[in-house]
Amino acid sequence: MNMRAPTIYVNIFSWEAATQFPIATQTARGGANAMGLGKTVMTIALILARQGREYIKKKKKESDLKPFRKVKGSTLIICPMALLGQRKDELETHSKPDSISVSVFFGGDRSSDPRVIAEPNVILTTYSVLTAASYKNEKLAISIFLIDWYRVVLDEAHTIKSSKTLGAQAAFKLSSYCMWCLTGTPLQNKLEDLYNLLCFLHVEPWCN
Repeated sequence: MNMRAPTIYVNIFSWEAATQFPIATQTARGGANAMGLGKTVMTIALILARQGREYIKKKKKESDLKPFRKVKGSTLIICPMALLGQRKDELETHSKPDSISVSVFFGGDRSSDPRVIAEPNVILTTYSVLTAASYKNEKLAISIFLIDWYRVVLDEAHTIKSSKTLGAQAAFKLSSYCMWCLTGTPLQNKLEDLYNLLCFLHVEPWCN
């Protein structure tokens, strides 16, 4: 009689072995997508499928509670300035007319009122705006930190590969229920490049 050998699961990175398939300790609310998998179109589909501002509130320590309630926003997409117009065109092209509202948060004529900023379904901004919030303490840029976003998407997420940059530090401070990293090159120089993406995604314990 043939006896079937037990199945063994091996983590090819740490080389740890287990007889049962590992299960995550908590349900992920976000993720990462690699090159060639249509990440832009998939992200647009995700936004169209779930645009809502209503979401399960994170439990906060009493010391973390603010004396005011943040404005709730839908989706914030952060990308390099060169892609700002392209991403806006793609969102409008792949969506039915009037199905979503898209706004670009860039330039001197933008509002500093968080309620106005958070009104559209999708807000597009740049890494330079985040850097301005940290480096120049710019009032207009700081406004996006006064919003509890439902979803924050880092487009070309490898931009924050160095935790020492002001842009990366600013990205970590964003308040969001779901976090997404879109990049075709998560590793550019060394394995540690992944660390900042894990920090942004709040993947415990590897972000600590």
